[in-house]
Amino acid sequence: MTYNTLVVEPKPPLAWIRLNRPERLNALDRELARDLRAAVGEMVDREGIRIILLRGEGRAFSSGGDLRELRDQVVEGGRTEYLGELVDEVHATIRALWESPKPIVAAVHGVAAGAGLSLALACDFRLASEEARFQMSFINIGLVADSGSTYLLPRLVGMGRAVELALTGEQVSAGQMERFGALNRVVPEGDLIRAAEEFGGKLARKSSMALGHTKRLLHESWGRNLFEQLDAERDGILDVVENSPEFAAAIRAFLERSRRGGRK
Repeated sequence: MTYNTLVVEPKPPLAWIRLNRPERLNALDRELARDLRAAVGEMVDREGIRIILLRGEGRAFSSGGDLRELRDQVVEGGRTEYLGELVDEVHATIRALWESPKPIVAAVHGVAAGAGLSLALACDFRLASEEARFQMSFINIGLVADSGSTYLLPRLVGMGRAVELALTGEQVSAGQMERFGALNRVVPEGDLIRAAEEFGGKLARKSSMALGHTKRLLHESWGRNLFEQLDAERDGILDVVENSPEFAAAIRAFLERSRRGGRK
């Protein structure tokens, strides 16, 4: 497929999805949200793609919602329903990222603010350049935090930090976000793409079915008690053993490495 607001580069076993509205700092409008949702679905369905990488073109990852469109459509145009339509599109896209059985790695440079920050939070891993900046900016334009941020942020940084970031709307550095627990790696600006591809490459060598099941189990654990989770884990294990040829290959490879390592 071709997209007006994205560049999609399948490079099996990886696939890059690049937000491509650099003149607006990759601000989210309805078209970008729809395109991103469709592109994630396309890469999930594409054989040979095991890991999805997400980044922004130009100077930023994403500055959040397109404020010019909000001004034109809602403030001056009087189309209050437009905001609800935009929120619905963005929320459906957050869900697509969250539910993807293929792990998604966000590579963040420049700014990730508002709904743009939520895009990164909904990914499974977040790498950032040292110069990246993060902001829960909803409160600064008089809006309630959305795009899943009130769910995702407390689970990554804890409730105290989440309340501080959401209610003050202050911008924080990549170093701070790493210390808060929201980032997996912080790397020099020029190393970000290479670091994301290396990180994705390591993941791609794991069993794709095991990765998908493990991601789903971790997400669903918030709504289960321990005994329910044990049952779900059992179901996942049996599914992998019965349906993934990667399991048998991984077992044999592990035992062979152990045998070789044990030689005197």
